[in-house]
Amino acid sequence: MTDANNAMGVTLMDGSVKTTYKNRGIDALVDFGAATNVKKSTNSFLIAGITFDLKSDTGGSSVTVNVQTDVNSMVDKIEKYVEKYNALVDEMASRLTEKNVSKL
Repeated sequence: MTDANNAMGVTLMDGSVKTTYKNRGIDALVDFGAATNVKKSTNSFLIAGITFDLKSDTGGSSVTVNVQTDVNSMVDKIEKYVEKYNALVDEMASRLTEKNVSKL
């Protein structure tokens, strides 16, 4: 059992008492967009598809995180999708216009 200082006393077989201290973490308070004072009790969490991994205590100072969209990457993915879609449409069109060969 611990006291208010997180001290834990253990009585050893020889009658002496060994005191250890347990350092408990505190929950993180996160402001993200319109959501304010979101309490997180773990060091790794997900908000709006963004994974946060908290690595150290900031000593009460706030930390600002800027998130930007990689537009070029999105354009590349859309272009690849359109290319594959067009290839599929071309393949379907060629198969639909094939002439049936009669079996003899």
